[in-house]
Amino acid sequence: MAWFEGLYFKMETDEGETLSLIPSLHLGDDGLRRAHLQAVTPQGSARWDLSDRPASISEDGLTLRLGSHTFSPHGITLRDASADLYGQVRFHGLTPLSCDIMGPFALLPGMECRHRVVSLRHRVTGQLHLEGRSYRFVDGLGYLEGDAGSAFPRRYLWLHGATRRPCVSLMLAVAEIPLGRTGFDGVIALVSDGSRRRRLATYLGAAAHVTPGAITVTQGSTHLQVTLPDLPPGRPLLAPDRGLMTRSIREILSTPAHVTLRRGSTTLLDTVLPQTSAEWEWTNREEERAEDRPPAAGS
Repeated sequence: MAWFEGLYFKMETDEGETLSLIPSLHLGDDGLRRAHLQAVTPQGSARWDLSDRPASISEDGLTLRLGSHTFSPHGITLRDASADLYGQVRFHGLTPLSCDIMGPFALLPGMECRHRVVSLRHRVTGQLHLEGRSYRFVDGLGYLEGDAGSAFPRRYLWLHGATRRPCVSLMLAVAEIPLGRTGFDGVIALVSDGSRRRRLATYLGAAAHVTPGAITVTQGSTHLQVTLPDLPPGRPLLAPDRGLMTRSIREILSTPAHVTLRRGSTTLLDTVLPQTSAEWEWTNREEERAEDRPPAAGS
């Protein structure tokens, strides 16, 4: 049975430079086990096939060892000077969730992908060296999440952004969830202002409306709106499909996002997250139906 497990580490230096590392393990329908490490930096994206190295994952899915590299909630150690990939960072003050972000959906059979937030924000210290460039963290800002399953959703979008002052963090994902012969669009979101963390989710009654560059989530009298006025094309990444890294997606490493959170007529939050990361693999169903229609006669 095809599967994958992976972790996503986002780190921001003291100077505001962002870096993400994505280690993963995969088992395809061919029965072969593979391992990859991907990186997205301000200069571009890179990928290392580590399938020929010893690889393991802990029972809780939170510690990955790929060859001489180790990735865990405690930090990252890279040890391959020949590939110009080395260094160590440590994580401090992790902020895990009190319960699974997927809620009861985590128990649904046939789920393509199960998402988990390991730490909404934490401090990063240390230094990493990737392909001729060093990233130094004295009081860096970090985020950690994981995914497991057989494939990424066909249609999805994902956002993460955080600021130090004010202390704001946001994680938002909307995805098509297959269920039987049909499916539905599910949403999960976390918004933290340092003193309170708010969760919006389909299993709590939330619904999302997606338009180009904007997402609105409504849950009762609570309304979350995230607007990305300028969506750059992003950096190419590989994503799992039936356990194999054969799907091409793009990640935007850093772009401004305007976030507003209201309850009734009261504004709870109104701020800009300048270093928001995003994956925008989303097409509205109306657009898909239009693309599927045959061309009009004479066109």
